[in-house]
Amino acid sequence: MRHLLTAINASIAQQNWCAALSLTLALPDICRWLEDPSASTQDRYVSWFDRFVAANYASPSFLGGRDCYALRCAFVQEGRDEIITQRAREVLDRFQFTVEPPGLRIHCNRFGSKLQLQVDIFCSEFVAGGEAWLQQVGTRREVQARMLSLLCTDDVNGRPIA
Repeated sequence: MRHLLTAINASIAQQNWCAALSLTLALPDICRWLEDPSASTQDRYVSWFDRFVAANYASPSFLGGRDCYALRCAFVQEGRDEIITQRAREVLDRFQFTVEPPGLRIHCNRFGSKLQLQVDIFCSEFVAGGEAWLQQVGTRREVQARMLSLLCTDDVNGRPIA
């Protein structure tokens, strides 16, 4: 699990925004599957977002779990930022991710039904959520057993690369 958080942070550091955003949006799916594989994908996703990330968007309410799940579906499956056709969406229609010069922050600006987010901040908030999730859930025996099945890259000797 830690290798996924490391990969998101590395993608942020390298300014590989598509990789960072793709893995970030997949993170809630992976965490919640590890925790409860029997729940539906949407329920797992929304639950994880609400527990570990939503507080960053709560005042005022900029982003909820259902709209974030709709973004995950639109971006990861279709490469789009528009969520208007996603069944899960509630409030938003579109996302705009920005990259700002160091020291500037342009994050959580809402223009009607479009939400502007700074990609490095957004991804970092999910990494923090993943760390909190690991603290709360990652020590459970059944979760650790499922973690062994996660895809990771091995070196030529078959050892996992973090």
